[in-house]
Amino acid sequence: MNRLAVAFLASAFLCSGCDKSEDTGEGTDPTEQLPAKYKSLEPLPPPDFGEAAKSPAFQQAVKDAGALLGSSPQPLESHDEPGAVKGGVSFEAAQEKVEKLLRKAHADFLARGFYLFRYDQNFGHSPDKLGLLPTTDKYAFVLTGVSFEHLEGFFTTPVKDRKALARRMYQFCPDIVDQGVGSVAKLADALRGDSLYFWWD
Repeated sequence: MNRLAVAFLASAFLCSGCDKSEDTGEGTDPTEQLPAKYKSLEPLPPPDFGEAAKSPAFQQAVKDAGALLGSSPQPLESHDEPGAVKGGVSFEAAQEKVEKLLRKAHADFLARGFYLFRYDQNFGHSPDKLGLLPTTDKYAFVLTGVSFEHLEGFFTTPVKDRKALARRMYQFCPDIVDQGVGSVAKLADALRGDSLYFWWD
């Protein structure tokens, strides 16, 4: 399966409880509330937003995103598979610009019916890449950053049970503890803020 599509599905998994942050208990299925099509082990076709991308509203959004980011639109492509995501548009911008504007811009475009997200984070070594898609489907995207090796975003409500959520996050992405903060307890403490970040080697 396309790794970009995997990241999209992973973000849907995270959304299915992160806002509520309820302790589902040990050994329960954190994907239980997802639609069945996202729980299948069968390969999924890459997303196709071609028709939706033809709308005048999306075309205007592409122009607005280009002006905001100071970048020309390009096809949105996966890192490791040939071909573009149909209907997707990509922009390049310096990391400092992305950090400054992504959260607000993401919310603004979402309110218009479109999804702006970072899918390639290069930590200042080269420009970051952002994608824009004509969708607000939370089961296609829910985070401000989505790539084959990372997910990023923020919580829209306070985390009610940081310890339970930290356990779920560790099960989903051990690297954030094993190569990151060092323990699930420290991860839970970090959830006092509203930022969310995962990465995989």
